[in-house]
Amino acid sequence: MLEILRKSPVLRLSGNRTITLNNVRQPTRTQNLSAEAMVKASDLEGATLGEVVDEALEANLNQLPLSQKPVAFLFGPENGAIAEQPVYRAAE
Repeated sequence: MLEILRKSPVLRLSGNRTITLNNVRQPTRTQNLSAEAMVKASDLEGATLGEVVDEALEANLNQLPLSQKPVAFLFGPENGAIAEQPVYRAAE
């Protein structure tokens, strides 16, 4: 699944919205998460004006993308529901 996210980093959401994942990788400090990535703050719902302005300045001035936000993924079993306990451990 990690390689699929790397090859196709665009997720389609409800409301005709998309999120592009950057720097998709396997987490190093946890065994509960399956993957983590960075997304633009403007792609997330509820982004503030300051976050959008910071993102635009970074793009225009070729600065490091420090305004990006981390997201995490937890993949469950292929043919079944995911248990409650792994979700709670991953959220910690």
